[in-house]
Amino acid sequence: MILYLSGPITGVKDYKARFKHAQVTLTRAGRQTVLNPAVMPEGLKEYDDYLRIDLAMLEAADGIVMLPGWKKSNGAKMELRAALKARKRVFFGLKSVMQEVAPEAMYDVTYTGLPANLRLRMAHGEY
Repeated sequence: MILYLSGPITGVKDYKARFKHAQVTLTRAGRQTVLNPAVMPEGLKEYDDYLRIDLAMLEAADGIVMLPGWKKSNGAKMELRAALKARKRVFFGLKSVMQEVAPEAMYDVTYTGLPANLRLRMAHGEY
């Protein structure tokens, strides 16, 4: 399964770590390819340039994973609408994906390499 990650980027300081954690978690679980929009070239002129790339990635995906905070992101809400229109699978959070694609890996997730504040919030179930 090819999964596209969607969540807030603009104005979120640790967005790269959040998206990387989601990508690593899903990739370690196996059987899926993860498309990560937080890994983009910097310096594009317009916000819309990034959205065009994001929507092309989403088009190539079988499903979308809505990460925490997506409701506050106009871009993520636009991606969700596009995914629904295209009849893509929609997952809300990593747990919903993991329960389906790799239930045996649900508790085999490490947080090594992530900022301490993000590890703490994840340990308390906030992410």
